[in-house]
Amino acid sequence: MTTPVNSKAPVWLDVEVNGQLLGIALLLRDADGHLWARREDLASWRLPVPNAEPFMDNGEAFYPLGALPGLEHKIDEAAQAVVIRSPARLFPETIINDRTSFAAIPDRSQPGAFLNYDVVVAHASGDAAAHPATLNGLFEVGAFNRWGEATTTALRSSEANDPNLIRLDTTFTQDRPDTLASLRVGDSISGISSWGGAVHFGGVQWSTDFTTQPGFVTTPLAGIRGEAVLPSTLDLYINNALRLQTTIPPGPFAIDDLPANSGQGDARVVVRNMLGQEQTISVPYYVSPLLLRAGLSSYSYEIGAARDNYGLTSNDYGRGLLVATDRYGFSDTFTGEAHAEILAAQQTAGLGGVWLVRSLGVMNAAVAASHSDLGDAAMLQFGFERQWHTLAAGGSVRYAESTFVEIGMVPTSLPPVRQVQAYISLPVPKRGSLSVNYTQQDYRTAAPAHLLSVQASWPVGARGFLGLTGLKPLRGGDGPQFGLNFTLAMGSRSTVTASAVRQDHGNETEVQAQQNLPAGTGMGYRVMAGTGATEQLDATMQYQNDAGTYALQAARVDGQTNTSLEAQGGIALFNDRLYFSRKLDESFAVVQVGNFPNVHIYADNQVVAETDDTGTALVPRIRAYERNPLRIEQADLPLDVDIDTLEKDAIPYRRSGVRVDFDLHRSLGALVTLIEQDGLPIPVGAVAMVAGNDTEFPVGTKGETYLSGLSQSSLVRVSWPGQACEAKIAFVPSADPLPKLGPLLCEPVAP
Repeated sequence: MTTPVNSKAPVWLDVEVNGQLLGIALLLRDADGHLWARREDLASWRLPVPNAEPFMDNGEAFYPLGALPGLEHKIDEAAQAVVIRSPARLFPETIINDRTSFAAIPDRSQPGAFLNYDVVVAHASGDAAAHPATLNGLFEVGAFNRWGEATTTALRSSEANDPNLIRLDTTFTQDRPDTLASLRVGDSISGISSWGGAVHFGGVQWSTDFTTQPGFVTTPLAGIRGEAVLPSTLDLYINNALRLQTTIPPGPFAIDDLPANSGQGDARVVVRNMLGQEQTISVPYYVSPLLLRAGLSSYSYEIGAARDNYGLTSNDYGRGLLVATDRYGFSDTFTGEAHAEILAAQQTAGLGGVWLVRSLGVMNAAVAASHSDLGDAAMLQFGFERQWHTLAAGGSVRYAESTFVEIGMVPTSLPPVRQVQAYISLPVPKRGSLSVNYTQQDYRTAAPAHLLSVQASWPVGARGFLGLTGLKPLRGGDGPQFGLNFTLAMGSRSTVTASAVRQDHGNETEVQAQQNLPAGTGMGYRVMAGTGATEQLDATMQYQNDAGTYALQAARVDGQTNTSLEAQGGIALFNDRLYFSRKLDESFAVVQVGNFPNVHIYADNQVVAETDDTGTALVPRIRAYERNPLRIEQADLPLDVDIDTLEKDAIPYRRSGVRVDFDLHRSLGALVTLIEQDGLPIPVGAVAMVAGNDTEFPVGTKGETYLSGLSQSSLVRVSWPGQACEAKIAFVPSADPLPKLGPLLCEPVAP
């Protein structure tokens, strides 16, 4: 039945919903005090539209608040306000810590190229020196554009049997961050499974690449859900450590991706509302990097030819191959895997899986079969691991028939029949750790190898660190070996280390002092002395600037003196200009700071570059697909520079360059003294404006005003109550940070 229009009256009320003051809204009110609200107002209050027939008033739809289950409202006639109390379930869910929002969209790469070099000239003296002088080098040439990047690397060796360049890898790569995948054409390494190996090959590879979105979460993470009736603060604790603080509106909330470390732990959320009332939610969790999130897949497909004698010859491509690996998260507790290798003389395929059994830990298993000229064979593998708050333990067992073959194996070699690995790691007092590892390999025709190792470490004082190692062959091998290592931090970049090793072949001791290179320009060194089977002294001096890194080394070992000089760096071609830089082993940014020279640039709060005479600098080691904040030093800029921002993000593709422009320009300002025709200063409070500029500049005492935005010839208009005047200003820019002009005559004009 349609309600008559005149039975509801419009009313403007101040609205409060669950303690939140949301402003004034237009509602309809009937004789019984029931209220109707518009759709857009319900949306702004975060309330759903009632499942009821709306009431139409002047073409607008109003919905009854009473149709929302559990909602109550009370009208305060004196205050002309309505107080609404809604159950938390009516509000939409608030998602907290949504990690997908961390994905950075990279800048589309501009065309460019780079060259990396690492050249070592060495000289050896002494009777044992076979080659007194050698020249070795490692070189990389790359080019990039919006389609991807192509690189090739080569090694130059002074070995007598082959003094020529040896090509290592030549690869074109196209990353696709939107699909978390990469295409590689040329030399690459085949994908691996939980049980299979890998091989260098030449061909085509299409594979998942999660590194193209560094914030993307691949592992299943625990989640917490709850409700807040009133506006509240939320504190998230992971293993009793505060990891997140935020405010939440009324309604249900969810934390889908807890920022938790691997292993077992406890998450606790404390919600405190505006009345001081608290609720606590606790959830145990277990996180394993071996698992994929439900519905997420990881794959790698390769077709090409296996590469033999990699690093020794340039173009030794042999057996054709086809390799496929696929992992899929069937649920948050089970990830399955399939892997196949097809070559002309051998074929191998297998299945595997990883299970999370919360009461036990993470288990994995795999089974595979191979066919080759040696015959048919099978492989079976099982593993287990468990991580508590501080204790971790695990192990694996692998059994393979002697004729089992897989990619990456030397064709003439046979795999171990049985491989066993086990480990346990636990804490020791004063924040130290202790781990025990056992490795066993059994062969049908060769001697077995069973090895037990122990490592222990703990801090000593505020800056010391002590480590102990022990190695005991249980079957095969030499006698036991023990080691002791002590490191003392002398500063942010300097350390002193002393170590001793006891073994069957004799005892060895070593003392070393080292200072690492800074992030920017600076010096570093390393001095080492050792005794034992060989007597050795080694001293290295390093220097790094914006154009490269250089090292001078002198070493004496058993009466032979070796000296070497090393230079490594990079050359980039970008925006039709060459830049000399340190080694470009990651992406880089070309930063333009107007045309201002000698401006320091910061990355990760450290000085990494300085602009040249054109206001340009190259910043190496920029992380691909991440936001790299680059900041310029304001103190290095003139005082009259207009600055919009001092920090910008560089987001490049992999092995590519990106341009970052700080659009700065000098405002050409000056302190100007203006006088009237009678020689008296312009009165205090007058307002001056430069023609073509809407900015108003107040006039102070003695007719002085600071004007910016001047040109070599500017017209300035000055006005005050009932009067106005104009002055022509000729201005020549100079190095003076605060030039003074005048007194200048301001001729009267009509106000």
